[in-house]
Amino acid sequence: MTPEEETTEMTIAIKQAVKVMGDRFALAEGDVARAIQELKASISAAHGHIDITETLVRLYVFLAQSLDRCWNEAARTTYPEHELQSHLSSTRAKMMEILSVNRVVKGKVEQECNRVRSLIAACLLDGAGKTAALDELKAERAVLKNKTMALSDLLAVFRAV
Repeated sequence: MTPEEETTEMTIAIKQAVKVMGDRFALAEGDVARAIQELKASISAAHGHIDITETLVRLYVFLAQSLDRCWNEAARTTYPEHELQSHLSSTRAKMMEILSVNRVVKGKVEQECNRVRSLIAACLLDGAGKTAALDELKAERAVLKNKTMALSDLLAVFRAV
């Protein structure tokens, strides 16, 4: 069922419930209308939270896949670079747009994206620093994995509510 269909079904159910409440508690028409608006706003906010969380999960997955390509041959061969970069770029742009309302969080996400990009660049270079860069890359990958798991759990809760 699409989010629009869910919203329509929920709106119908809400209207029915509010009508019953209005009849039972003799609510004024304005009170019923206000209750419907508040419930719709609540539903809309929940869908917004889901969209934000889904986008952040996607961003972290694409960042992790970018890191995986540095040290895992199978990751490089199974997912074309241009496709990954396209998805990463569009997801990052969407996330930055969403986060434009909070410059602190936006800055943190930008720093994370830049840190991943720097680690990838360091791993592509040959030399003495490559081993240290690979160690940092694996540590960053573990951080991204933990964030992705936590956000995935949160997303499951949002969807269940």
